[in-house]
Amino acid sequence: MNLTQLLPLADGWETLAQGVEALRRGRRSVLLEGIPVAAKGFLLARLRRDTDKPLLVITYSDEQAARLAEDLGHFLPPDETPLLLPSSLSLLLDDEESGRDVGRAGRRMAALTALANGEHRTVVANVTAILQKTPPPDAVKARRITLSVGDTVNLDMIAARLTAFGYSREDQVNLPGSFARRGDILDVFPSDSDTPVRIDLFGDDIESIRLFDRETQRSHDKRDSVTLVPAHEVAFTRESMARAATALRETTYRRLAQMEKAGAERERIERLREAAENDIARLGQAVYFGGIERYLPLLHPDASCALTYIPDNALVILDEPSQMRSHAERDIEVVEKNLAGRAERGEIPPVSDPLCQGFEEAVKDAMDSRQTVLLSLLARSLPFVHPDLQLHLGGAPAEAFAGKPTALADALDTYVRNNVRVVVVSVQAPRVRGLMNERKIPESPLQALTGPLPPTPSPGAAGEGEKKPGIGRTPLSHSVGEGQRGQAKAASLSSTAYSAAASGCLKRGWSCLRTPKSSARPAIG
Repeated sequence: MNLTQLLPLADGWETLAQGVEALRRGRRSVLLEGIPVAAKGFLLARLRRDTDKPLLVITYSDEQAARLAEDLGHFLPPDETPLLLPSSLSLLLDDEESGRDVGRAGRRMAALTALANGEHRTVVANVTAILQKTPPPDAVKARRITLSVGDTVNLDMIAARLTAFGYSREDQVNLPGSFARRGDILDVFPSDSDTPVRIDLFGDDIESIRLFDRETQRSHDKRDSVTLVPAHEVAFTRESMARAATALRETTYRRLAQMEKAGAERERIERLREAAENDIARLGQAVYFGGIERYLPLLHPDASCALTYIPDNALVILDEPSQMRSHAERDIEVVEKNLAGRAERGEIPPVSDPLCQGFEEAVKDAMDSRQTVLLSLLARSLPFVHPDLQLHLGGAPAEAFAGKPTALADALDTYVRNNVRVVVVSVQAPRVRGLMNERKIPESPLQALTGPLPPTPSPGAAGEGEKKPGIGRTPLSHSVGEGQRGQAKAASLSSTAYSAAASGCLKRGWSCLRTPKSSARPAIG
C-alpha cells in the first residue's frame, strides 16, 4: 500500500511549514509537540521530502521502531523503503547453553553493512540499537558476499568466507547462520533471512539460486542473486582475535588475584579460571562462540555507537525523547546487572569496558553534529535538551475504529457536519464505501486532493456536496485503486480548510489525522 499521493495534503499545514523553513535557514533543532503515533509516518515522510535530507529516526522500543518503519514506508516512494536497524544487546547474554538469536545479529549486520555502503537514506532504530557500540564502518563495509546467477566462483573459498563470517557448517541447514555443501550444491541459511537458499553450480558457474523449504528440502522461487552477511557483529581476523585473547588473559589474571586477596570462595575462583581459559583458547584459535560479543571492546578498541554510520547531513528525529531515555537506561541496566552478576559468580570473565554509549552523551553528540527534530505528544522534555524552536500542533490520539463500523460511520458523519476534510485509507475500502453510502456521505476522486482545494459550494448549489442544508461542502477524495486487497483505498468527506488531513487504518485499526477549518493551528486526532 503506497500512499505517497497523500503527501500534498500537508501543503497548507502552516506549523509544519514553519518547522521546515527553520531547518532550511539553519536552525539546529526543532521541537514539534502534539504528534500522535498515527500521524508520525505521514509527518516524517513530509520532512524527508521537504528537507531532502537522509533521515535517521530514533525511537524508544523495537515495537515502536517497527511501527514507524512500516507507516513511514507507506508514505515514501517504493524505492525508498526505510531500513530498520535492530539492537543486538540481548546477544551479550547468550552462551553455549542458551543459544543465540542469530537472526537478530544478521538483521543488524545487514543494516550496518548497508549503511556503511551508503545504500539507504531513511533509517529507523530503537535507541539501544544506536547506543550499542559496534565496529567502525570501515570494518563492516566489505563484510558481505553477493552471489549472482552466472558468476564463476570457488566453493572452497566461499565456504571459508562463510566460516570467517561465523556460519557453522552442518550436514543440513536448519537455522540462520549455517551452511551445507554437497558436491556442486551449496545450501546457505542467511543470518538475516527466514528462508534458506540453494545455490546450484555447473562446474564453477552458478546455474541457479532458489529458496527452499528446510523441512521438505523442495526448492522454489528463483532468485537472480543473494547477499550473505555475517552471523556475528565482531569482525573475524586472526590478529584481532590474538590481541583480544592476550588482553583477556591479562584482565582475568588481575581479577583472579583480586578475588584470592579478598578471600573469595575457591569454587568461584576456579569457575572463573575455567570459563576464562575456555574463551581465551577459542579467541586464540580464532573461533566464534556464543557470547563473543561481550569481548567487542577487546576485538575493536575503536568501537563506537552506530551514529557514526549516519551521514553528517542527515536529519535526526528523536521520537519521544523522555521515553527514549527511560527505555534505554532500563534495557542497558538489565544487561549490565546480568553480566555483573554472572561475573561475580565466576561464570564469565568481568566486562570492564562500557558496551553502550551513555544516552545523554549520544543525544548531545547527535544534536551538536546534525540538525535534529524532536517529536513529543506531550510537553515533556529532557533537562539537557534546549531546542532552537518549539512548535505546538495541538494534536490528540484519535479513537480506534477497528471492529467498530458503526462508530466509524458516526465519526465520519460528525466530521462532515463540522466541515472537516477527512481521508480514509483502508484495505477494506468496499466496506467503508458501503457505510458511507448508507449514511449518504459523499465521496470524490483522489486527484481532487492534489493541488488547490476547489471553492466551497454554497448550500443548495448543484453538485455532489449539496445534500445537507446549511453546510457548504466540497467532496475531496475517493479510491486510490479498485478491487485488490492490500491496495491503497481512500474514501473522503469534505472541508473548507486549506490545511492537510490524512487518516489510515492499515493493519492496526482506524486512526485519523485531520485539520479543522482554520489552517493556522491544525488539530491532529
